[in-house]
Amino acid sequence: MLLQSTVLDSENFYQMVNDNFGRSPLHYAACMAKLECCEILLDERLGLPVDQKDRDGHTPLMCAAASCYPDAPEVVRLLGSRKMSSVTARDNDGRTAMHLAVIAQNTIVVDILLNVLECPSETFDNDARTPLHYAAKSGFDEVVKKLLAAKARNATRDCFGISPAHYAIQGGHRSVVDRLMISAGRMVNSY
Repeated sequence: MLLQSTVLDSENFYQMVNDNFGRSPLHYAACMAKLECCEILLDERLGLPVDQKDRDGHTPLMCAAASCYPDAPEVVRLLGSRKMSSVTARDNDGRTAMHLAVIAQNTIVVDILLNVLECPSETFDNDARTPLHYAAKSGFDEVVKKLLAAKARNATRDCFGISPAHYAIQGGHRSVVDRLMISAGRMVNSY
């Protein structure tokens, strides 16, 4: 195989392998959750950057976090274990890997990001929305539960003054509304 048998000039190889969207083969392998391909592409002899952003600001870790393929959790774990891979990197919309995992409803990846890679539960996108906003808006009760357990704040408001509870109510997500209200009650009672 070319990648395994040839020591390449990393600068030339880097220029040769990126597409017009700024995506490297690692982006594609991560998006499709191809674990073995990711392992090969992470070979240090290739000199490919682990945290390279594409034109939309997505890193390979973000691509894997947004993926719903069966091996996506292991690809996230692999990419997150690399020192150069940042779990707090933001795309052009200010979203992190955590935001994208929540949007993809990937609860296993959310677990890995929170508990293995120690990703903060509360990061803000360009509209000041946290992963909890996205989970509440979409009615992802299990993810809401995990984020609240990781100390995400229910009272955080986005740039429009909307809280996660507002989004849950707007979407008619009763179980999420109940969970958020119980969490808010615990917060009030703890003072």
